[in-house]
Amino acid sequence: MEGDLMESLKRKFNHFILIVGVVLLCALTSPVTCRAESLTLLTPDLARQMAEEFACDVDGGVSRHACDPIKIYGDNGRAIGYSIDFRKDDGEAAGYVIFDNSQEDLISEYSLSDGAASPVDRLGQASVLLESDGGYDGKVVKTSPFDYGLYSEEKNEITDGLETEAYSFDDESETPSTGSWDDVFINTGTGGYGISYMKTIPEFTSISEDQVEASAKRYACAVSAMLNCSVFYCNLPSRFDKVKNEYDELWSLSDTTKERTTGGITYGSTLNSKIGPAFTTYCSRHGKAVTYTYADNPTFNAFSARADHNNMSIVCLGINKNGKRSGHAMAVEGYGQMTNGAKKMNMLVVADGWYSSPRYLNYAYANYTDKAGVFFFGE
Repeated sequence: MEGDLMESLKRKFNHFILIVGVVLLCALTSPVTCRAESLTLLTPDLARQMAEEFACDVDGGVSRHACDPIKIYGDNGRAIGYSIDFRKDDGEAAGYVIFDNSQEDLISEYSLSDGAASPVDRLGQASVLLESDGGYDGKVVKTSPFDYGLYSEEKNEITDGLETEAYSFDDESETPSTGSWDDVFINTGTGGYGISYMKTIPEFTSISEDQVEASAKRYACAVSAMLNCSVFYCNLPSRFDKVKNEYDELWSLSDTTKERTTGGITYGSTLNSKIGPAFTTYCSRHGKAVTYTYADNPTFNAFSARADHNNMSIVCLGINKNGKRSGHAMAVEGYGQMTNGAKKMNMLVVADGWYSSPRYLNYAYANYTDKAGVFFFGE
């Protein structure tokens, strides 16, 4: 996939859901409002209470307690929301939710799985630095729809826990329309969430990047997407000691090109148009007849139709990251629908290529620069 590399924080999702859904506030406190009651100041206490209400709406069968929120900033230097972790009564991690007012309806992503860590936690030392007695001057910045970094105002640098680079906000001199740069304002309203429908292939498969790199010493997201599909179509065991041979074959068939080598791992990029021919050839070599179709800017129904017939597809999504196009390819293993009152949100169930659990992705997300789909059909 063009611009395949996401040189950024990689996520471990036990039940990761990236949605740009509809969440509207419950009457939890007496909030500060402005502009004829149309906006509410999202304080840490209100964010914490909203998080607990949200978790109860989506999965009320588990008792979760919201921890102290960590403020998140946009690329213009203004605060846009909070990351809030959940813990059970015994103190064990129980997921997280991220509120982001730059999205139309506030929710950026969440997970309610046991042990799930937020992207902020996965920054490594970020939480420790932010909470240290030394008063670290950093800010957590959302650098793309998928990625977060810890920014140091003193050094004008940002780190995702893996790499550090020079960074500056896009338009910090702009005068905020309400409050200060550190205030988070959101629309006021009421509502609740639920999952109304879910359809997936019989057994979800997602071989993680760590497992691929340990065996194959290389990584490209489109190749990993094909690898996950191969387990389903070719009845191959998802044994990690055999990943190297399969990965090397898919890499070669798809003409994946080397972009860089870091820490002994070769990272590559694959053209979207190469995925279909490579995978069908691979399946033929392994005794399985699989055909494909390719589409730019495919509809959600194109993916759901394949899942309805117990087939897989690969979604390729482009984003604008630090002024440049980047992208990611993922195996689509199903779809679902989330409701908020009368409103409905369509989600793709994907193997993200980074970690081993399903990720729920809102296909209608507005900030994708481009979309493509490769749709498979096995006899």
